[in-house]
Amino acid sequence: MRQALPTLKTGSVAGATASDQQCTPTATIAAIVPTLNEERVIERCLDELLASPHISQCIVCDGGSSDATPAIVRRCGDPRVRLLTGPKGRGPQMNHAAGRTDADCLLFHHADSSLDRDALTELACAL
Repeated sequence: MRQALPTLKTGSVAGATASDQQCTPTATIAAIVPTLNEERVIERCLDELLASPHISQCIVCDGGSSDATPAIVRRCGDPRVRLLTGPKGRGPQMNHAAGRTDADCLLFHHADSSLDRDALTELACAL
């Protein structure tokens, strides 16, 4: 069963960062990225998410892009990436993708957003 995420605080132990924390994450995390004409930002988004060993799946759900977004996702080459064609609208796209993973935790991430360097490690350690 999926669980709600706790509020995380970076450096909560005398200036330590998530990369300093000792943990062995066991939960799987799927990143779900709704897209519509995101060709300018999708590659950076995927690079950022896939740089983390904590992401077990990255599901990009496209709502009918008329630009190169789907082509960029397809040529990514990482086996953790899956491209879906979904309905229009971010909410319906995220729901569509969420129903196609069995990961323990879902990270809903917009293509034009960015995460702090330690955010995924902190998330994995908190689960």
